[in-house]
Formats: sequence, structure tokens, C-alpha cells
Amino acid sequence: YHPHGIFTLGVILNSGIRVAAADFDHSSPRWKYYTGEKLGPIPFIGLAAKQLNYLPLMRHFVVQWTGCIASSDKHNFLSLMKNSKNIGLIPGGFYEAGAVVKGQERVYFGKSGFIYYALKYGYKVVPAYTFGESDTYYNVTGFSKLRKWLSDMGVPAVFVTGPVSWVPWIALLPFGDGGVHTIHGPGRQFPKIEKPSAEQVSEYHEWYCGEVRRIFDTHKHRFGIDQELQVIS
Repeated sequence: YHPHGIFTLGVILNSGIRVAAADFDHSSPRWKYYTGEKLGPIPFIGLAAKQLNYLPLMRHFVVQWTGCIASSDKHNFLSLMKNSKNIGLIPGGFYEAGAVVKGQERVYFGKSGFIYYALKYGYKVVPAYTFGESDTYYNVTGFSKLRKWLSDMGVPAVFVTGPVSWVPWIALLPFGDGGVHTIHGPGRQFPKIEKPSAEQVSEYHEWYCGEVRRIFDTHKHRFGIDQELQVIS
């Protein structure tokens, strides 16, 4: 999923997390629609950095309530993949989060480790883009080198506020002047390769980046966006 945004609302609201939290009847047509007969498997487990799982709002209203957010630490990540679980990833991580600018569409493609493991375990990779994610909060800009350093240290370098900035906690409510719409691509079934080479990882990562761009360019006008996608480094 791209972009990361501040609280990754696209993953929380628009993926299988939403479906699982609603506890639909597994025999219903709607459940079957979401779990493979129409759309293909949508993730029921969204992975978030371990630090975020302990934030007050995140922990109480998302992690505990839905039961569908898990830590993205490597041990848990590989355990889920070894058991062929459907998972939602946000590869841009804290660096993409720190680069959020309200009104701009920015992504970070600098990580490819997830491609390596998708090849190793033979996963189907479904790129997705959430339109409106970048407009949910205002993030103080600048200090890009410091933000990058903090992100590398596992610290989310975000300084955000919502529409009511002068009221504690309420300031963390998102702006409500637009929707949050996630578009999933058709995806691609990766071959299962025990030890993917650097060239193979590069080839499939290039496809992934191109597919995110294609989704953005194809659908942006539906949501009133006329700008180009910015790829940050």
C-alpha cells in the first residue's frame, strides 16, 4: 500500500482489516466476494511497526478492536509468510510517512526486501494506492535529512495535526474534506524461488514500482488529482 500517510488509514479502512472487523458471515456472498471468488484474497492482517502498536489511539481503537494489526518486525513477518497468511504491507515505512505533505502525492520506492521474500515464498503481490491518504493530516515539513536519520533509527519523524489543532487528542482526528479511496491492482503471482538473486529481485521490484505508478496515473482524475506522482529518495 502507498502512500504510508500518517496513520495508514487506507490499510485500516479499505483492506480486509475492515472486512474481518465486521465479522461477516463466512457463507455470505459478500464474504466470498472479498475472500477470493471475485477480488482475490484481500489482506486480513495489516503489518505496522512495533512502536505504532503501542500508541494509545492505535493500540486501543485499531489493534485491540479489530485484532487485525500485527507487528511488522522481521520475526513476525516471516512467521506469517511461512504460514501463507494474507498480509498488508506498507513498504514506504516511516520514511514515506515523514515525507507526507498535505496536497501532494509522494511515495518512496527505496525498499525491496519484501520482494525478496515474496519470491522466496511464492506470494501473489497486489500493489495498491490510496487516494486521499496524504490529505488526512497536516505534517510539518522540512528537516529531510533529520527525518531520514530518525526513520532509519525506527522513529516516525512526523509532526502532525488535524483540523482542531488546539485541542489535545482531538487534534489527531483527520481532516474530513475528502475521502480515502484505495485502488488495488490486479496483482501478479510470483514464482517460488528458494534463493532469489539480486537480478530477480530487481526485475520484480521494477514491475512493482511501475504498477503503483500505473494505478496512480490511471485513476487519479477520478479523485480530482491532476499532479504527477512524486518519487522521493
